[in-house]
Amino acid sequence: MTDKKAADDARKLKIFIGAIYVNAFALGSIIMGFEMLGSRYLAPYFGGDIFTWGALISTVLMALMLGAYVGGHVADKRPSTTLLGLIIVAAAVFLFLLPFIADPLFGALIDSIENVRAGVLVAAFLLNIIPVTVLGVYTPFAVRLLLQHSKGAGRLVGSINATSTFGSITGTLATTFFLIPMIGSRDITTIFAFIVLACAVSHLFLSRLWKEEH
Repeated sequence: MTDKKAADDARKLKIFIGAIYVNAFALGSIIMGFEMLGSRYLAPYFGGDIFTWGALISTVLMALMLGAYVGGHVADKRPSTTLLGLIIVAAAVFLFLLPFIADPLFGALIDSIENVRAGVLVAAFLLNIIPVTVLGVYTPFAVRLLLQHSKGAGRLVGSINATSTFGSITGTLATTFFLIPMIGSRDITTIFAFIVLACAVSHLFLSRLWKEEH
């Protein structure tokens, strides 16, 4: 390998690793931002009391659990940057559709389920299960991709988790302190959808920049 080729590969690897961390931050912020936003979708139908928040938090945690489990297994079988990008697209599609389907969906639930606690739990499940599970795939998948270029597994897992958690903190504060007071829930959801789509597309570009065989 020539010095020029080695330098070029080193530059591409830095871009690849940097993009993985940026996406971990961005998607972590979307997960918690969407959880905060979820209360705005559910409150008109089920209220904003402790039951609504309990349903939101528990279903988000369940979706993250499923995403981590599925993401780890899929990443071990096929650690592909392209595949990860295509998976993330599913969350973006759901977020784009949510403003149009939320009212009919939750309206039907409130009419068909008399028990408010059961109704809000089902509603929170339907709200979170697709986007949060898909986004929950990211962290174990990102770790698996980066392990191909690093021997420090413990440090790598810790740094990706820390980056994603820092994004979650940022997303929580940005959504509750700035976005919700400024613009409507539907517009915020669309903004989140564009961010997730941008993250997905970035992985498709990464797969071309840094070929899978590396």
